[in-house]
Amino acid sequence: MLLKKLLNIFMYIMRTLSLLCTLYSVHIPLLFRHKMPPLQYFDKAVEAIFKNWSGFQFALQQGAGGPENKDKESWFISATESWFYENTNLQGYEVADFLEQILQQEFDLIIEDGSLEEVGEKVCRYYNLCSTRTGDEVLEQLRLLPRCDLSLFKCEDDNEEESGDEEEEINSGDLNSLEDNIENMEVSEPHGPTVDEDGFTMVEKKKKR
Repeated sequence: MLLKKLLNIFMYIMRTLSLLCTLYSVHIPLLFRHKMPPLQYFDKAVEAIFKNWSGFQFALQQGAGGPENKDKESWFISATESWFYENTNLQGYEVADFLEQILQQEFDLIIEDGSLEEVGEKVCRYYNLCSTRTGDEVLEQLRLLPRCDLSLFKCEDDNEEESGDEEEEINSGDLNSLEDNIENMEVSEPHGPTVDEDGFTMVEKKKKR
């Protein structure tokens, strides 16, 4: 009986410790997750950077993210801002990876024009500006951002792709036909020199054409 009571007490202690560990690992970090207050104009900076991100804006114009992509864009901007408050000393490549994951998951989009790294570095730079400069200085820097120019982008026409595929098939067919003709050609074997009965080699004259 004593052993059974000790075993029950031991199990109770273990369950209590497990519960405390769970509370510590889940709830305690959440209490300090947003310990850093929002920076003045940083939300405007992230929004301006995203609005002038030509590749991203062009994808939205073409329907990336579905009919609610504008709402997703607003959430994307807010999530990026919050991510900086939840982490410290973020680097440009880390921000680029974060943006890439959201683009793939929420917008079904892959951007390979090198702009992800550029945007990541730019958001980090404006975060530092908002942390160390006055509001007027930040706004002045925001006015210097290059404007989005969607005229530099174009959407490939499916008909052009199909035409290219047909041309490739035709060229492939011509090549196969040429190979077949080469295989079917009859090649005459070269004649060796003519030797007479006395062992002399006979020289044949070429026929006039």
